[in-house]
Amino acid sequence: MFSASTQDIYSRSSPTVADRVVRNKVQHEHVLQTWYFLGSVLAFFTLVNIVRKTWALIAPLPKISKATASGKADEEKHVAPKVTRSAFQRVLSTISTTFRIVFFRWSIPIGPGSIASMSELTFILIYIAANLVWLFVDSKLVLSYDLNDLAQHCSQLET
Repeated sequence: MFSASTQDIYSRSSPTVADRVVRNKVQHEHVLQTWYFLGSVLAFFTLVNIVRKTWALIAPLPKISKATASGKADEEKHVAPKVTRSAFQRVLSTISTTFRIVFFRWSIPIGPGSIASMSELTFILIYIAANLVWLFVDSKLVLSYDLNDLAQHCSQLET
């Protein structure tokens, strides 16, 4: 079923020098990919912040006119009614408000005297999932001692 070289790989219990060289190279690549992931998340949120500030400068809120002190503020004016926002804009506003309430106002107790917001917990869980994907996605013909060493190496770098 297996060739002789494949059986040799599965039968040995300790890594050779060549195995350690390959393992160290893979571990180094995993660390770089983790930093790329964190950098891309930071760049994404920076881009979102820049777009929001630019949008605020381009489309400022309408100014509210104040009544003058001359007393003519009581007169009836025949002004056309304000244009109401479309249903699509109201739906987007509702989604945005719901997102802010859930992710920034809701909190979960995580220990005695400690709480975490949903946004913090979501980021942490996505970060852990990404690290596990990077750990196990390149597991073709990787032996158990390589996975143990890689998991240990990744966890040590995060502390």
